[in-house]
Amino acid sequence: MFAVMQKSSETMEMVLQVSDVKNAVKSYQMSKKYVKRLVKITLLNILKRRVDIPETEFEKRDLEGVEYFVFKRKSQNRFIKIYHSAGTGIIDAIEKDYLKEMKLYFIQKTTRKILETYQMKIRYNKDESKASKTAASAQKDTAEFIQTINMLPGTQLVGDDIEFFIELVYNDGTPGQYEPPNFQTSMESICPQLTFNDSVKLGSISTGFHKITAFGKGDNFVITRFSTPIEVDEYGDEGENMENKLAELGKEEKSRSPYGNFIEGVERKCSNNKLALKENNFSSEEFKTINSSISNEYVSGMDWPEDKVNCVCGWNLPKTYNNCKCSKCGNRVHIICHGYLSPLFVKPEYFQCENCKPTQKNSVLAAKIR
Repeated sequence: MFAVMQKSSETMEMVLQVSDVKNAVKSYQMSKKYVKRLVKITLLNILKRRVDIPETEFEKRDLEGVEYFVFKRKSQNRFIKIYHSAGTGIIDAIEKDYLKEMKLYFIQKTTRKILETYQMKIRYNKDESKASKTAASAQKDTAEFIQTINMLPGTQLVGDDIEFFIELVYNDGTPGQYEPPNFQTSMESICPQLTFNDSVKLGSISTGFHKITAFGKGDNFVITRFSTPIEVDEYGDEGENMENKLAELGKEEKSRSPYGNFIEGVERKCSNNKLALKENNFSSEEFKTINSSISNEYVSGMDWPEDKVNCVCGWNLPKTYNNCKCSKCGNRVHIICHGYLSPLFVKPEYFQCENCKPTQKNSVLAAKIR
C-alpha cells in the first residue's frame, strides 16, 4: 500500500534524550515512542545534511556528545513544510504498527534522475521473551547512527533543482483502506524499477521491541556495486529478513491497495541509477573521518591487518579499508565492498561475502509522500 502527502500543521516533540533511549528497552510502548522520535529526527537530519536549507531553519541539540538538529517553528521552507506534513502520516503508521519501510527520494527536476535515495526499515516484536536488549547497547547504537547521518558524504543538493518524495511501505495485514494522514493511496511505487540491493548500510538499532535499519544509495555512496550482507533476524522470522528482501526489490513489486497519480511520469522517466565501483569516490582521509570512532581500536573478529584479502573487487586497497572473514567460505574481504561504511555495523559471526550470500525474490507493499 502506498500514500502521498498533503498539507498539515501537526508536529510532535522532536527532542531525543538519553532517558528516551534507556526507557525504550523496557516496554513495547516506550520503544514505540523512541522509534517515532528517531525516525522523524533521521528524516529531518538527512534533509539538513543533503539539501541547501538555510541554517536559520534549524536548532542544534545534543545526545551524549553527538549533535543533531530540530526544526524551528513556523518555517516557510519548502522542504521543512514537506517534513511537517509527512511526519503526521509517518507517526500514525508507526503508532498502528503498520509502517514497514520509509523511502526518501531526491530527484533532479530537469533530468528526472534519482540523485539519492534513503531507506529505513522497521521490524516489530511484541514478544517480551525475545526483547533482550540493554539500554547501553541501544544508547551506543543510537549515537553511532546519528553520527553517521551527520557524516553523509558529498556536497549539498541545490533545493531549487530538487524534488523530494517520501514513500511508505506497509506491513502485511495493514487494512486495504488505510490511508495515513496527509497521504493518498496509489498502486505503484514512485520508481518501481529502483532496487536497494546495492545500497550502503548506514546503521542498525534494536530496542528488543523494534529494529530500525537504514540504507543510502546514490552517486555519493558509489563505493560498491555489491549488496549489504545477510544478517540473522533476531526476531526469528527469516521470511522478513531485511537483506533477503533486497535482492529483487522493485523487480516484482506488487500492492494490495490502489495508488493515485501523485507524480505521473516519474515512474517512466526516473533512472535506475545503479551504483558502480569508482576508485576515487572516497579518499583514504574521508574514510578515516567516517571511521573516526574506531580508528584506534579493532572490532572483535576484524583484527587481521596482515592477513591476505581475497575480495571480489580484486583491488589491493590500503589497510584503512577494514576487512572481515566470511563465516561460510573463510575468505577475507573488504567490508566497504559489501555495503558497510564502518566495522561497527558488521557481525563477524554472521557475515557472508558476496559469493556466499543467498538471495530470494520478494514482493513489497509501499506508500508515497511528497
